[in-house]
Amino acid sequence: LLLKSFAEVQKKISARLLILGQGEERASLENLTQSLGIQDKVNFLGFQKNPFKYIAQSDVFILSSDWEGFGNVIVEAMACGVPVISTRCPSGPGEIITDGVDGLLVPVGDVKAMAEAILKLLRDEPLRKRLAKAGKKRANDFKVEKMVAEYEKVFNEMLSKG
Repeated sequence: LLLKSFAEVQKKISARLLILGQGEERASLENLTQSLGIQDKVNFLGFQKNPFKYIAQSDVFILSSDWEGFGNVIVEAMACGVPVISTRCPSGPGEIITDGVDGLLVPVGDVKAMAEAILKLLRDEPLRKRLAKAGKKRANDFKVEKMVAEYEKVFNEMLSKG
C-alpha cells in the first residue's frame, strides 16, 4: 500500500521515502519499487538500533498496516513531534489517533486515500505543525506513569465494589 501510494505521490511532487525494519518481504518490496519506477526515491535502511533519529527528522510518519496491535510506533512518532498517517486497521491506530485532530487515518488498502493524505501533509506545513503539536500532546497520554495511575484507579474501583 505505502509503495503504491508513494508512486502516486511522485507523480505530483518529489519526495523521498525511508523504510526502516527488516523482514522476509524486503526483496519483493524492493522489486515492487523497481516495477513502480520509484527505486531512486525509496531507501530500505533495514533494522536500525536507533530508529528515532530517522523518525524525528521526517516530515511525516506513515503506518500502512492491514492490522495492528497497539501501535507503539505511532505513539513514538508522535512523541518525536512528527505528524502521523495510519491506516484505520483493526485495533491500535483508531484508539490512538483522532482523525484530523492529532493524525490522519485512511482506509486499509486504499492507495488513493493514502496518497492524498501524504500529499495533503507534505503540501500543508501549518497542518503538519498542528498535527505534530497535537500528536505530541496525545503521546503524553501513554507515558508509563500515566498508564500505571489509570490501572491503579481501575483496580481500586474494582476492589471498592467488592
